[in-house]
Amino acid sequence: MATCSLVSVMEKRRKPSLTQALAKQVLEQAHILEQLAKKKKEASEEIPIKKGYTFRLESRNPFRTQTVYKIMEEIILEGMDGFYYNPKEAAELCKKFSSEIRTKVKALNFERYKLICGVEIVQKNLQGIHSICSFLWDPERDNFSLYTFDKFDLFVAAYVFGVYHE
Repeated sequence: MATCSLVSVMEKRRKPSLTQALAKQVLEQAHILEQLAKKKKEASEEIPIKKGYTFRLESRNPFRTQTVYKIMEEIILEGMDGFYYNPKEAAELCKKFSSEIRTKVKALNFERYKLICGVEIVQKNLQGIHSICSFLWDPERDNFSLYTFDKFDLFVAAYVFGVYHE
């Protein structure tokens, strides 16, 4: 019996074989890789992924001049009802019209377009007016809409430029 217990003690003290040691290391590494994959998955769920650049050049919702024209017409006709020219009120009205037009046109979500909006109110007093705008213009993609309102004592010009931005 002494030999039997001695053999069992020796078996307990015996070093594992090389294949057993390698198998144990592989299992430990696989477990570590699984834990890293779980952490990476959790981290990717927490952080929103930023979208990359698209190579589509055409806008899905291009600038529509007639729609913008109708918006300008509606705002200016409504605001000019009963208005007589006064320089201080005209300046404030220009800001108000421009802001309202810009807000409504932005709501149309013209994709990839930068908007430039302006309104001018000019008193008619036997004088002329010349207005010039200058841009680097892409005739295929850029566009504009112009609305004019003429009254016996004043003239209103509203414009919105839709400049394509890649």
